Amino acid sequence: MSRRLFAVPMALAIAACLLAPTLRAQDCPHDQGFEITVIPPVVPIGTPFGECFQTPPGHWTAFVVLSLHKGTTHTVAGNLGVAPPFLTIFPLPMPESGVLCLGDRQMPCDASLIGIVAYWQFVAVSNGQPKSFGLSNLASLTIVDGACNHPCEVKPGAFMTYTQGGWGTKCAGNNPGCLRDAHFKDVFPGGLILGDKDGPDNDKNYALLLTTSSKVEKFLPAGGSPGKFTEDMTNVTSTAAGVFAGQLASAMLNVAFDDAGVFDSKKCQSFCKLGDLVFAQGVHAKLLGHSVREVIEFSNLAISGALKAPIDVDGDNVGDVSLSDLSTALDTLNNNFDNGTKDDGVLGMP
Repeated sequence: MSRRLFAVPMALAIAACLLAPTLRAQDCPHDQGFEITVIPPVVPIGTPFGECFQTPPGHWTAFVVLSLHKGTTHTVAGNLGVAPPFLTIFPLPMPESGVLCLGDRQMPCDASLIGIVAYWQFVAVSNGQPKSFGLSNLASLTIVDGACNHPCEVKPGAFMTYTQGGWGTKCAGNNPGCLRDAHFKDVFPGGLILGDKDGPDNDKNYALLLTTSSKVEKFLPAGGSPGKFTEDMTNVTSTAAGVFAGQLASAMLNVAFDDAGVFDSKKCQSFCKLGDLVFAQGVHAKLLGHSVREVIEFSNLAISGALKAPIDVDGDNVGDVSLSDLSTALDTLNNNFDNGTKDDGVLGMP
């Protein structure tokens, strides 16, 4: 679908829209078939939202502009209703169907966001006809107060972790083994991969793939001196990485189950995530301030052989921490909120 980009009536209509603050964003004129929908348009902090983008069927790329300001921005495709400074401008390849929805996203539990209004608009370019454009409507999202405007607290009951021993138990009653059996397929549909994120693939970086909950049960707990993988493996019961592999598997289970919401009913707050916490004490000094997710990433790279020990964790090209240091950090993580009844004080808010 093409449009007459510089037609005076369209330019005047867009200007009139921008000068009339009583008009809703969706009332602004735009090209038929080019739409942004923000759902919902008013989002309390700590709640999910999503966006849908629509173009006519075919091959289009939507160049999406996000800003905190309305105004007129002149482009080769005409006048946008958003003004700089732009938060982001990114190309969004559209499917041939012409409809792409992104969500559910989670609005952070950050009281400083309350009152912010963000504006979206895109110019779509036909991949087959470079001079064919489409201008979307101007959509908005308003952030308001929500139930989670209080800060997250790190305290007993706020988070949940299980140790190697817990994750390695056989299901009985309502123990961690039963939780693992009930949710493993949903949380890890392709299996739990330690080390090389590509899994066992015969390259120089090694991985361990545990395909089912029962294979995790048989693998945990792992013992022996911390080391790294020396080959690709699937569903083994021990590795050359020793206890390091067991601590890493348990840490990844803790973070992934928490991200998936499996622990929400056992926590006093569901909107803060274990993986975002940072190490505050009880670990090597160079790991202090690093998030749980970062330490897990370091550990996967180290155990696969992609990073050589000692591992440089601060970017100065000097080795900092050993495999044992990483294993110890994961151990402290796995024990910190064991069963949701304690807080050892190792982790803090970012």
